[in-house]
Amino acid sequence: MITNPKQVRMIAHAKIKTDAIDAAVLAKLYASGFLPEVWMPDE
Repeated sequence: MITNPKQVRMIAHAKIKTDAIDAAVLAKLYASGFLPEVWMPDE
């Protein structure tokens, strides 16, 4: 998933940092529709 770092800044400032926690937060944000889609060109 590609996201705008400014929109997920709370992950970077979290006191407890693990990949599992970050992934769960991103999944919840994506499921709630908070993260907009980002266009990526074809390879």
